[in-house]
Amino acid sequence: MLGDGNIYKYRKSYYKTDFASSNDKNFIEYVAKIIQNNLGIKVHVHKHTLQNCWYVQNFERKIGKLITSFDIPIGNKTKIVELPKWCWYVPLKLRIKILEGLIDAEGYVCLKKYTIKYKNKTYTYNYPYIEIKTISKNLINDISKILDELKINYSRFLTKRKECKNVEYSITIIGKNVLKLIELHSFSYKLKNLYCKLQTASETGEGQTERL
Repeated sequence: MLGDGNIYKYRKSYYKTDFASSNDKNFIEYVAKIIQNNLGIKVHVHKHTLQNCWYVQNFERKIGKLITSFDIPIGNKTKIVELPKWCWYVPLKLRIKILEGLIDAEGYVCLKKYTIKYKNKTYTYNYPYIEIKTISKNLINDISKILDELKINYSRFLTKRKECKNVEYSITIIGKNVLKLIELHSFSYKLKNLYCKLQTASETGEGQTERL
């Protein structure tokens, strides 16, 4: 909900809760299963044809009220979103779960490759890579704070978007620091896929994993 999710309230009693949106249908079905298993509610998975992406939605008033009770703002929260204050009073393991969700919602996760030639031989190296982008300065500060708690190194960048007036904030995590997240059992959907790619690369000999 702190990433791609939104809550909209119409009139006094009608709520529409978008838990997630993505062009990856498998990810959306994964999110729907988590919601149904943990909250015991029925959600709808459907495709938005104009935006070419999939949504997980619920239209029950009680669910909208439940989500907002956790201090999730109603309406467009893109610029103002931040971790609710209660997040800083729960055990660190729960903040790791929040970080997982933000990686899945806002993160680009991949296994990058580079090659070098030395003495007529070509060597291929893999390194895991995460990039998280948002236009909310508060949210990027919150993500930084969690990573600092975990002693995971990262880089921060600020980019001016050409197509609009917003400034975009981003964090990148590479190499051994991504592996640290995986070793903490921080298995978000995207990190699980990355772990599988690392395993496949190791088993097939498609390059060495570089712990940068």
